[in-house]
Parts: sequence; structure tokens; C-alpha cells
Amino acid sequence: MRKALFGVPPLTRLEPAGYAPVVSRRVYQGLADRASTALGAGHAVIADAVYADPRDREEIAAVARDSGVPFTGFWIEGPREVLAQRLSGRVGDASDATGEVLRHQVVSG
Repeated sequence: MRKALFGVPPLTRLEPAGYAPVVSRRVYQGLADRASTALGAGHAVIADAVYADPRDREEIAAVARDSGVPFTGFWIEGPREVLAQRLSGRVGDASDATGEVLRHQVVSG
């Protein structure tokens, strides 16, 4: 069984350090590596993450391209206020997203 990121259960919110750029880079690289492995084994892949940075979007698209399979990316965009309202309404969700996380993602993305 794969160890949970930061050693916490999926529904446990990470501290702000969990969103440091070096951590995000590690997370996106890990997603790309796992997607590549799964595609190489003939499986379909859904890479569910924010992908706010265009470089991360290109990286995951390249995984599909390099594996010879089609890629369709869905990027959710909208006014920050609407996105923040949707985040505040989530209950029992595995996402760590909060208004503060959204602020950092919008600034960095």
C-alpha cells in the first residue's frame, strides 16, 4: 500500500507548508510518474489536481503524448469569489482547498 503524502489520512488538512512550491513540484512530478506508469500498463488515467501553472498542464499533457494516447484537460476557471464560495461549501471532501489555498493558487498560477 502506498504511503499517504505527509503521512496523514486523505481527509486530514495539511498545514500551509504542504503547499510550498517545492512540495507542489514534488506532487505534480509524482502524479506525472504514476500516470506514465499506469498508461504504460494499458490503463486509463485521470490526473485530478489543480494544474494552475501552465507548465504543470503541459507536463501532464506530455505524459499522454509520450504514451501515444489522447489527452483532454479540464481546467476550472471562474471569478475568485465564486470559486471561494464553492470551496467554503465543501464538506467531507478530501481536498485541502480553502480560500487561503485558492489565493496562493491564483497568485502562483
